[in-house]
Amino acid sequence: MRPGGTRRVAIVLPPKERFAAACAGAVALVVRDLARATPAGWSAEVLGADPGGEPFAGAAFRALRPRLLDAVPGGRSGAFARAAARTLGADPPDVIEAHNRAPLALSLAAALPRTPVLLVLHNEARTSEGLATPAERTAALSRLAGIVCVSEFVRRGVAEGVPPELAARVHAIPNGIPPEAMPPPAAVREPTILFVGRLVPEKGADAFVAACARALPSLPGWRAEIVGARWYGKGRDSPYAAAVRREAAAAGIAVAGFRDNAETLARMARAAIVVVPSRWPEPLGRVAQEALACGAALISSGRGGLPEATGEAALVADPDDPAALAGAILRLARDPELRADLAARGRAQVLRFAMPAIVGRWTALRTSLLGEGRQHEGGHAA
Repeated sequence: MRPGGTRRVAIVLPPKERFAAACAGAVALVVRDLARATPAGWSAEVLGADPGGEPFAGAAFRALRPRLLDAVPGGRSGAFARAAARTLGADPPDVIEAHNRAPLALSLAAALPRTPVLLVLHNEARTSEGLATPAERTAALSRLAGIVCVSEFVRRGVAEGVPPELAARVHAIPNGIPPEAMPPPAAVREPTILFVGRLVPEKGADAFVAACARALPSLPGWRAEIVGARWYGKGRDSPYAAAVRREAAAAGIAVAGFRDNAETLARMARAAIVVVPSRWPEPLGRVAQEALACGAALISSGRGGLPEATGEAALVADPDDPAALAGAILRLARDPELRADLAARGRAQVLRFAMPAIVGRWTALRTSLLGEGRQHEGGHAA
């Protein structure tokens, strides 16, 4: 604790995340928003890899610099964990929150046994290293102060097969959306159908292209656009991403490549329709949350945690059925009243993720780990 009674939380990013606008992924954006919204009585510092540029303003950040010998054993991930442990061990915070990497959280818990360490999970358990089986989840929860999941969908997967006394350490706190970061929706929306996301099979960019190729010939005046690349920032295309670009060009669909969050939000605020055709079970769906906040009419695959993000504010279509997805696009494009209704529902839905309420839940959990105030009741999201 700092002089004056301020509690300190250290927020540790995964090794691949970069805490800078030019290359930030969803996890870095979530961490940015949480750090900026730190309440009175607490201070937050974000630790992560060298961002290669100016880190986000409004949040304290420290770049971790692994030593040469840190990479033995464990390679890059092990080196990152040892650098984080060394940095935090020199001046331990009150709480540590390690994002999305169970081995990282467990390494920090072993290195700083007197400091509560939380794992903040942005993916479902069965796809997460060290959490795929009930035995692994049980072992992790026995060593950690808890696991915070970004949705009830993720929480249920972590708690499945785990002893009840340890399942009580699994919490669901959704990602918040800061209203001040959202651009005002355009008074007149552009006739644009927008996809935002990484060009990887699980995000369904190819499904978007196939559906738009069917729908656009029947929608004079409308256009479709993809915002995204194989990874955040610059980098070479994968064979899949290159194929998506070729198919998009053949269908007359623009591919803008990666754009930082501010520009992406501005495009969402202008587009009439945003499509989230994820094949994989989205943990929650930040793109869907942002689309609703920006006033777009939304089409979702409805998989994983997406129903928690969208509520009743989206049409649902199967990304593996191009005709069904094209049909949803045609229906929305031809019905301005339905678009307006979904946009209104979206504005109401996104209020569930207002930052003050989300930060309040984080503060209650952090405080309970320190044995202060009313004990936090683990488990279910409000």
